[in-house]
Amino acid sequence: MIKINTIDGWLPIGDVSLFQESGVPIVIGNSAYRSSGIGKRVIQLIISHARELGRKTITTNGIYTYKKRSRRLFESLGFNMIECFIDDDGNEYYRYNLVL
Repeated sequence: MIKINTIDGWLPIGDVSLFQESGVPIVIGNSAYRSSGIGKRVIQLIISHARELGRKTITTNGIYTYKKRSRRLFESLGFNMIECFIDDDGNEYYRYNLVL
């Protein structure tokens, strides 16, 4: 759970997970907090935690091609596109990987 501290207390705005076998899903569900740097900071913390756990790589879940800000975020942190897929509706998405 991603929360921010507001005047009224802690406000949940999103979710992130670090799984052993699958990707790193991150969602900033509250649109008021998108493009504010929170996602980047959260991913930086996930990278740090993965290193502490001795992980060698981190792989994202699928990121649709039209999610340009999400793709730029992961690319800015050193992730490289490793796979391209097409979903059942014909939408293209990528998986990214970071070698730690």
